[in-house]
Amino acid sequence: GDFVNKECMGYEEKQLESKYPDFKALMREYEEGILLFEATKMEVWDKASQDSVGLAEFFKTVDGKYKWQERAAVTLYSVKEAGKNKVDEIRAFAKNNKKEQVLAKFTSANNQILTAIDRTFEKGRNEVLDKLAWVPGTLSANEENKRNKSINFMKVEEILPAGDKTLSEARGYVVADYQDALEKKWIEELKGRFPIVINQTALNNLIK
Repeated sequence: GDFVNKECMGYEEKQLESKYPDFKALMREYEEGILLFEATKMEVWDKASQDSVGLAEFFKTVDGKYKWQERAAVTLYSVKEAGKNKVDEIRAFAKNNKKEQVLAKFTSANNQILTAIDRTFEKGRNEVLDKLAWVPGTLSANEENKRNKSINFMKVEEILPAGDKTLSEARGYVVADYQDALEKKWIEELKGRFPIVINQTALNNLIK
């Protein structure tokens, strides 16, 4: 059964290790590699993503590194084909009113001709927005979606000045940098515990 097969495999592996020293060295290298991988995973990768206190402390040491460019908060409006005759009226009302007021005026449970979502874009991140005047109330030209025949436009709501990102806003970048810092620290600790001995013969073979 499985027990016999397992015992036989174990015996054969031991025989291989005794008969072939290279195989034994390879197995040891493989096992040590797995151990190093697990240790690095625990000390570096997992810690960087799970240690919220350590991440917050690290963020303080690099405060000001992660920045927003100037941004525009916009509303993206989409008018369904069934509401095309109301597009001009919607645009005129949207220019001086907030999204919630626009939706309240032009939609109801039985009349869903209009949708609107909030987005924020940095300069250089949206081709249509970059061509507009960055002034609250500015509307982009109507664009027709060829697939569903809806009419779409955007409205600039607010201009947000350039500034530092918070930890939550820059989290992905901070985790990556924290991981790099932990990895350097981990390598230094390993060097301290296990002095590096260069195998000159192996090095010479590599050079050749």
